[in-house]
Amino acid sequence: MPSETTVWNLEDWEAHVEAKDAPLWLIPEVLTYQGINIICGAPKRTRKTLFAMRLALALARGENETHPLFKPTRAFSSLFIEEEGSEKGNLYAWRGVKSGLGFTSEQLSAPIYWVHRSGIKLNEPDWQEWLLRTIATYNPDVVFLDPLALIHSFNENNNTDMNAFVNILRQVLIKTKVTLVILHHAGKSEVEEAKFGITIDPDNLMRGASAIAGSYDSRWFLAKKAGGNDGEILAVTRHKNAEEGRYDFVWTTQGKGAAYRAELHAEAFDLSRISALRDALRTHMKPKQAYSTEELEELFGAGELHDALSWGLLTKKGKVLRLKAG
Repeated sequence: MPSETTVWNLEDWEAHVEAKDAPLWLIPEVLTYQGINIICGAPKRTRKTLFAMRLALALARGENETHPLFKPTRAFSSLFIEEEGSEKGNLYAWRGVKSGLGFTSEQLSAPIYWVHRSGIKLNEPDWQEWLLRTIATYNPDVVFLDPLALIHSFNENNNTDMNAFVNILRQVLIKTKVTLVILHHAGKSEVEEAKFGITIDPDNLMRGASAIAGSYDSRWFLAKKAGGNDGEILAVTRHKNAEEGRYDFVWTTQGKGAAYRAELHAEAFDLSRISALRDALRTHMKPKQAYSTEELEELFGAGELHDALSWGLLTKKGKVLRLKAG
């Protein structure tokens, strides 16, 4: 029998919520407050964990965060539960993200708590109790869980199982009022255009049951940028409480091991414009036919041609350009 469940008069509830000192966002139109936030992408290639670490540092920096895209509404503490990677590998990852920020510890206005390879399985009552107890002890605003596949022992492809798992997460939200950020893998059947969300909804590329994609309040789909340099990662965003795609962006990572460096830069883009450019290319170009730069500049303009190459919509070999297949 549910306990401590209040039934409100609607106007009283509106006044009650309005009076709370609680934001809609932790980071405006990036991270939903007291919601389920999913970071999804192909295993290993898309640096999901680095992206999550960057989020945690932005939250901890609060007003010291200088990047306009990641500016939080105030400083927020995090509990980061990492089930993948070696200790040394994760150490290098944290240092890589910090080096990209020119980081100093004095910039942190809130703590980040770290748990490595706990063996957590949230479908087991003992682990549910452990998580609730840990949250009560350290009082984080945000809990990062990386990756989804290792924090439960349900059948990821079974909607009944994953609905049960999502209900466990929602109980954590209800009981603790934290914000959850869950890292998840995309399926292996990605196609290149799907990687940056132009022709296929990235939600359909999440691995496992549809209950996972249906659970989030905010989602980032990370993929290697088509036509980009090695380490250029594209994030296609969707939020229930914001204009879709408003903060799609690219970020870069460089180096390996102890020299790893991750930098976020605000190269925002308009996904609908990229899609329209792809359609225009397909309307005016014949598949497999070779074109010169001059021909395509005359058809589309130099700026559009540059964007088409940057986004991998065209292939270039020497002076010959062709429409990208697929």
